[in-house]
Amino acid sequence: MEHQTLRLARLIAAIVVIGFGCTKQAANSIQPLEYDQIHTFKVGKHPVTIETQSFSFTKGDNGPAQLIISTNGTETSLSSRFNNDLWLDIRPGYLSWQDVDQDQLRDLVIWTPDWDQLVASAYISSQDGTLHQLADPLQQPLPEAPGFW
Repeated sequence: MEHQTLRLARLIAAIVVIGFGCTKQAANSIQPLEYDQIHTFKVGKHPVTIETQSFSFTKGDNGPAQLIISTNGTETSLSSRFNNDLWLDIRPGYLSWQDVDQDQLRDLVIWTPDWDQLVASAYISSQDGTLHQLADPLQQPLPEAPGFW
């Protein structure tokens, strides 16, 4: 009986450790924003709206885009791009939740696609709810597009 209790305790401990790791991984994962939609978030106690806009001068499936960020009565536009062709699905914007300003609270990090990577040059602070520029932009590889093969 003691042996089974010990095995059960180890199993529960392993589940907790794995669950914590998955939660931490999910908290730092980069999530895409939908094309041409308004997205609302609460960052700390502050409401934030991010609107994605995709433009294509040739009526194609890729081109310039922008993110319009509204917070604390201020509206800011970030230039971006998108590519939604048969092989790629590069959204105009991506988000992650990370403690950027080292205050123990998660901030909303805003990522935009560059030609071969995602770059985060701005975040919304959970403390004051305003958009801040990152002194050293963050970089990540572009997410893999869903394959058809």
